[in-house]
Amino acid sequence: MRKTQLIQQVKKDYKLTRNISKTAKRFSLNFRTVKKYVSYKDPLVSSDRTRFSYLDPYKTKIMEMYNEGNSVIKIYKKLRNQGIDCKYRTLNYFIHKNMKPYNQSFDYLEKEHVVITRKQIFNFVFMYKSEQMVKKQISNLVTRYPLIGVLKKFYSALRKLFLKQDYISLKKILKRTMKTAVLNRIIRSLNTDYCAVLNAARYKLSNGVVEGSVSKLKRIKHSMYGKGSVVLLRNKAIYQSYFFRSN
Repeated sequence: MRKTQLIQQVKKDYKLTRNISKTAKRFSLNFRTVKKYVSYKDPLVSSDRTRFSYLDPYKTKIMEMYNEGNSVIKIYKKLRNQGIDCKYRTLNYFIHKNMKPYNQSFDYLEKEHVVITRKQIFNFVFMYKSEQMVKKQISNLVTRYPLIGVLKKFYSALRKLFLKQDYISLKKILKRTMKTAVLNRIIRSLNTDYCAVLNAARYKLSNGVVEGSVSKLKRIKHSMYGKGSVVLLRNKAIYQSYFFRSN
């Protein structure tokens, strides 16, 4: 039973009996609570106050910047440069408070009850297999967060270059500066292993065989941890290598 319905019933019963102790016994309530309920003028009227923030005039500007992918600290710095005096903590609370009605406007989440995880978004970007319903929901998310679509396009373009072994075009991409900060960060990380990335697109050679043998050795090491000496581990690794070779 809701509280408003309970208050109404208590008030009706009190009007009939005109006895607070009897009403309290009937509803298993304290007599002080019944007194309080009876004194209510209108229980349906909520006591929530509408609070206004000094950031309300800049609401559309702030939410647009946030939906474009800017972090709260970046928005805070931009507002301070524009002469808008605000606190970081207040701005953070204001953004997350105003994001709630924006999230509720998406009816498809309420109808189909699909929770999209971070892993599913990664699967969508890297073109792994995913369920049809999840694909549908993520395509709706792309309209809200265009950065997901940009990342997918960038990854598919890189993948084509590696498959075609077009290292000259890859060189040009690694020297370019992109519009979005995320893509620039990816290119920066690729440039740390510049030669290795170019060689991956230039040659058909792969280190898959080496990585496979290393993973087998690591599995043996994990299984042997704390159970024997280094000599026993060496013998087991050599025995396992002969076993895998024979199979």
